[in-house]
Amino acid sequence: MENKNLQPDSWVDLKFIMADTGFKKTFIYERIKDGTLEKPHKIHGRSRWRYSVHLEFKNRLLLE
Repeated sequence: MENKNLQPDSWVDLKFIMADTGFKKTFIYERIKDGTLEKPHKIHGRSRWRYSVHLEFKNRLLLE
C-alpha cells in the first residue's frame, strides 16, 4: 500500500498502518508496548506516526 505521494515527514494514522501491514489494532499497540513501534504523537487528540517511522516498523516486521 505504499503511497508515492507520502513524504518521510508525512503523518499517518492507525488505519493506514493497519491497512498497509495487515495487522490489527491490538497487535500494533502490543508493538508500542514492547518498544518495537514508537508511541504515536497526539495531534489535536488523534494518534499519528511519521511515515518514515511506519516504514522502519514495517521493515523490521518483514525481517522477523
